[in-house]
Amino acid sequence: MASVAAFLLLVFRGPDWTPRLASHSDVELLEEEVFWTLTGLVDTRLAGFFEPGSAVLLSDTVAAEQVIDEVLPGTTRSLQTLGFDWTRAIASWFPQLYFDALPSHIVAQLWDLVFWFSAEQTLGLSVWTLLSVVCSCKRELSKASSPANALVLLRSACNNLSSFSQLHKMNPQPLNEFVQRVSVR
Repeated sequence: MASVAAFLLLVFRGPDWTPRLASHSDVELLEEEVFWTLTGLVDTRLAGFFEPGSAVLLSDTVAAEQVIDEVLPGTTRSLQTLGFDWTRAIASWFPQLYFDALPSHIVAQLWDLVFWFSAEQTLGLSVWTLLSVVCSCKRELSKASSPANALVLLRSACNNLSSFSQLHKMNPQPLNEFVQRVSVR
């Protein structure tokens, strides 16, 4: 979460803000804005992810697996044969809203949508994003040699994205309809 807070500090400071010119009160206000934004994210969009046992993470993983199986059954079969566990990717990607997976300029655009959609729709947005990444590397995933190799392929697909619009092009599901369709936690 510290990296998410640092990212929010960068987003909130704006292009004209420089530490040398900012007063102590400006810095305190910025830190306070970030604190309350992060608190709001954890209390609403990420509710339940940071509780012991994280039933939310498990239910979101099941929801994501079902959607991926529905849209890409061949890829799902290939990964199941390897013994791939979606929790390995989802455990860090969903609670941090892809902060550690996608390039920062894409994360910023994704987070715009996190704040635009309702808290109940965060799961749909997260699953849609994961589905987009899986669609982008489905051929490679079907040839993966191990669960670790499949995870490397997913991370590589994330790193190779150059724009948020690529997520739209790769995913056969329209974003707004998909987010509405995927059930809330």
